[in-house]
Amino acid sequence: MKFIFAFCEGPHDVAFLYKILKSEGYVSHNKKLGEYPAPINNFLVNEATHSSLEEVNLQSATQRLLPAEVMRKADPERLIFLYALGGDSRSAERLRILRFLQDSFAISDPDALFPGEEHNAAAIYFFDADEAGIQARFDIINRELTELWDEPTPLLSPEDLIAEVNGLQVGGFIFSANEQNTGKLEDALLPLMRLENEAIFDAAQAFLDEHYNADRCKKLRWRPDTETQVMQETRSSRRLKYDRDKSIIGIVGQLQQSGKGNGPIIRDTDFINLQKLQNHVVCQAIVRFIRRL
Repeated sequence: MKFIFAFCEGPHDVAFLYKILKSEGYVSHNKKLGEYPAPINNFLVNEATHSSLEEVNLQSATQRLLPAEVMRKADPERLIFLYALGGDSRSAERLRILRFLQDSFAISDPDALFPGEEHNAAAIYFFDADEAGIQARFDIINRELTELWDEPTPLLSPEDLIAEVNGLQVGGFIFSANEQNTGKLEDALLPLMRLENEAIFDAAQAFLDEHYNADRCKKLRWRPDTETQVMQETRSSRRLKYDRDKSIIGIVGQLQQSGKGNGPIIRDTDFINLQKLQNHVVCQAIVRFIRRL
């Protein structure tokens, strides 16, 4: 069996990849931690119980290093563990998984691999290009991998999405705007959802354009007056995070899943159907990328 660990920035990436993998015949395989094959089961159980409950606060209790989704395909037999790590800055968490894979699956002598022998494990990154650009994101991945392997260093690039070190595969896929060096997941996702639903998306965009007010993105603060102790309401200079593309997805998604966030919307909406996935350039690039592992 091939174990693939996918490092995603957040739940929207996981939901999009879930949809793409479903189009490839993968199915959800969310089981009890101890029921996954060894040595994955022990790793997941250890991550779930890595500190005593007395030492865990409420926030950290929900931030254990566990996959958001597990997908399985029978032929070839694969398990893909999709992690929503909460941004691209979670290097320590990614390195913890990479060290586990190195200790569990890497071989010390690359010549021991017989020609055509299957890999046992892989780790792949899914990042947004953002404003830094595609190559800059690969540079970040390469620097991170260098912390594990001095020689040879797996150099990933836009031309070389996958590398191998001691029997382990590592790879990277960077989301960007169409044929551009910068961008993010939504640059691929939003046009895909909009296709054949233009009137709905135009209405959502018009609603946002008419009603968006930057001043209302300043967070409300309630504090007692220092003299009277009467509660006072002010606005913080700190702005809430507003993303127009994400807001559009959230608005149109309410037509099908009231009260749901963007992750469940992306995962289950019919704005993204099988035919779209099978004909979309970025989706099929991801399919080819994963098939190579």
